[in-house]
Amino acid sequence: MPGLATVTLSSFVLISLLTAVAPAKLAPRVLAAGVLMQVGLVAGALVLAREVHTIGTAVLQAVAEPSQPASASGVPEWFARHGVSAATTYQRLAWTCGGYLVALAYAVLFAPRAPVRAEHLTTTDPRPGAFQPDVVTVQRAPAFAVSPASGAFDDSNYSVRARMTMIESLFIRRHAHYDIRTIPPSSRGQFSFSWTTGALRREPNGPDLLIVAPPQAPGLFTGRSYAVLNAATGAPVATLTPSGADWEIVHPSGGTIARVLRSAAGAGSARYEAMIGDDLVCRFKWALHGLTVASAELEVEFARGQNAALDRAVAMVIAPILEQQARLVSERSRS
Repeated sequence: MPGLATVTLSSFVLISLLTAVAPAKLAPRVLAAGVLMQVGLVAGALVLAREVHTIGTAVLQAVAEPSQPASASGVPEWFARHGVSAATTYQRLAWTCGGYLVALAYAVLFAPRAPVRAEHLTTTDPRPGAFQPDVVTVQRAPAFAVSPASGAFDDSNYSVRARMTMIESLFIRRHAHYDIRTIPPSSRGQFSFSWTTGALRREPNGPDLLIVAPPQAPGLFTGRSYAVLNAATGAPVATLTPSGADWEIVHPSGGTIARVLRSAAGAGSARYEAMIGDDLVCRFKWALHGLTVASAELEVEFARGQNAALDRAVAMVIAPILEQQARLVSERSRS
């Protein structure tokens, strides 16, 4: 019974970790599979506890002798202590499993759903009397205006690097400043991002373009939502919402602008894709260019022909978040 309780507790931890790192579209399925296993383990544990109690009663009757009371052997005390411990443990396991059931219901109800591409499917036959099928109309993902800061990023490729020394790369896991450059580098394509102020700004000595609030870098398993504001006016531009290993870019009106999905992550490399509906509008590719994370670089590649689809400044704001997450995942994979 202690072994079964340990396996059940381990399953709770395992399913929590798998759900946290799974892509958003798979998280409800991972959680559902885990909860099903947990329910089976808890049910088996409760049945086993009852069977042990039945066996204990039979053993007590068998060892009891008319000349010597059963209490003298210490068997009743052992069964009583074991029964109290089992009842307390499995009651708590049942409550924990109930909590996971609530989490599963929440995940199913609020799981992100991919917007459907807009298509107007018609078939026109010029022949008289030809059958004309009904027009099938699919709702188009809403288009949102980009911020004025988006125009500052008019190149297709950018690199994002954490500003650190070799010594800092060995001891510091969260870096406050990032350098953003065009690929290949150009004097007009220099930017920076700082978690100290939360500001994305043009360099050198240029104006702030966007502000991220709160200015606190996320961790590997703990995420938080960020408000993206226009630095000049303070008007909201978007909200960055974590969804497992993925992110959603949400318009101030509440509509989903884009989803940033993690397609791969491991030791030394990671890839993310920004999607608007079924259209790929931006790629984020993180990789080591040396032996340590000091050489790591996140490359941002905007898809051609989608200039007005995604706010490029918002994409550059989320890039440092993805860079840090990819670096932490790489370090965990190597260790």
